[in-house]
Amino acid sequence: MTDVRPKLWTRLHELMALKPGWLDGQGVPLSPVVAARASLLINVLADWAGPLCLYPTLEGGIELEWDDGNLNHSIAIGPELRLNLQTIDREEHP
Repeated sequence: MTDVRPKLWTRLHELMALKPGWLDGQGVPLSPVVAARASLLINVLADWAGPLCLYPTLEGGIELEWDDGNLNHSIAIGPELRLNLQTIDREEHP
């Protein structure tokens, strides 16, 4: 089994390098504290989650997303360090 962590660390470092206004003049950079929390989740999720994707949020947070069969999971970490877990069944919500 291939360790996907190096690819995820590279992606996290790309997101940490975002500057203010990174999306058409909008978008807050990812804070080091949010990045640290995301790295903890990456370490855990990389072992059992399907292909894991990382996305920045406009507010300066990060979203981790993966699929598991018909389920799509996402965990958003906001700049205030609040976690939001969402699971969507794509068969029920095409």
